[in-house]
Amino acid sequence: MKKIITVLFLVFSFAFIIGCKKDDFPESDYQYNEYKGGGHRLNLNLFYKINSYEELDHLSKPYGINLKSYDENYFIDNALIFFTISEGSGTFTHRLSIKIVDDTLDVYYKRNELPKNAGYTCDMEYWLVAVEVNHQELDSIKKLKIGEKYLSSYDNYETVLPEVMDDDCFVFIRSSLFNCDSRYNKASYKDGDKEITVSLTEEDFNNMYQILRNANVDKYCGNICLNDDGYTSGLYVSVNTYGVNIYGYNNPTFDWFDGMELYRALEEIRNTYFKASE
Repeated sequence: MKKIITVLFLVFSFAFIIGCKKDDFPESDYQYNEYKGGGHRLNLNLFYKINSYEELDHLSKPYGINLKSYDENYFIDNALIFFTISEGSGTFTHRLSIKIVDDTLDVYYKRNELPKNAGYTCDMEYWLVAVEVNHQELDSIKKLKIGEKYLSSYDNYETVLPEVMDDDCFVFIRSSLFNCDSRYNKASYKDGDKEITVSLTEEDFNNMYQILRNANVDKYCGNICLNDDGYTSGLYVSVNTYGVNIYGYNNPTFDWFDGMELYRALEEIRNTYFKASE
């Protein structure tokens, strides 16, 4: 009898230990892929709906990321949702649990454990996550929740810039095409090797502000400009309490669908207030 009790005790003890080690991370309802270094040009507060192979090509082309696992046939019945996870080190990868709750894509994630005694790099990394959904599910999703943070759809983004340019706000654009700074009422336009000074009024700068506001410039971040050779030409957009800042716009042509609206806005400013002033 004692032997039977001992055996049963060992069996239950072993089962208890196994149960304690069981992974309690929730299963994901949706497949996903995570791409290292792909999210540094996406706005961390937005998610992106990709409904066709053409849109995927436009999104992935500036990154140089291999997204060949998704071809034209994939998009016959399916679509993708992209968002970014930022990390203080590129060593950390992630495990995700993804579900749809009402109109929200609910994402729970945690870092994968590093091997014992493994070190980590000191490079900040932006992971691009691609979630696989069908077209009907894509249409139903209005928000994305990651942890406790809610992201808005890029397509439905509404600017937070006030309708009227605040007195303490300014427009600052520095580029190879033209420069302007409403704080000092300075503006110039480059024509070859010559730099032409252009006189602009406060009303002109207020109109520029409206053009940029209508283009939703505050939904852009990082380098999003692609030139004809496929290299980024370094556009940086910043919108904050100090105003609208655009730096390093080095090439007037690029082929990324997220950037076209901003490109058209800058072209409108250039053609209206600079080329027309010659």
